[in-house]
Amino acid sequence: MTQDFRSENPGLLPDGITIAILKMEHASHPRNKKIAWLLFLSGYIEQWGSGTLNMLNACGTEGSPEPEFKEAGDDFVVTFDKSPALNLLKNPEFLNERQNKSIQYLMDHAAINSKDYSDLYECTSRTARRDLSELVRLGIVTAIKIGKQVEYSLHDSLRTNADKHGQGV
Repeated sequence: MTQDFRSENPGLLPDGITIAILKMEHASHPRNKKIAWLLFLSGYIEQWGSGTLNMLNACGTEGSPEPEFKEAGDDFVVTFDKSPALNLLKNPEFLNERQNKSIQYLMDHAAINSKDYSDLYECTSRTARRDLSELVRLGIVTAIKIGKQVEYSLHDSLRTNADKHGQGV
């Protein structure tokens, strides 16, 4: 997986703050209270102690993996990786032609089931289930069981990402 963004900042976490604590509601311990206060007044800080939670929520919304927080030497490092699903969509050669077409289909339709998939792409029902299961495994589509039927829809984060950019994925 290719790294998207890495930020290294001098200094370790304050005493009493661990990486696990950063992933839950926690108190803020700014190193320079005057600068932190100015950033708060100017709107760069919305709420004390919410920055890491905002990062985690944004990654979840975008379908990206959680950022990695770590202390390395005397630095605190945050690494964001690209979403595996978005990487695959940007490299369609890793999916077969039916799978690529089904993603475009799901950009315009709420869902598809394996029978409609096999009819649409002229393949066996076994091939349809295998193709769709692979898209689920890759995080591109989600499977929803409705009675005995399974319907597949584009993962919400991918639909949201495409909508933000005004285009198909």
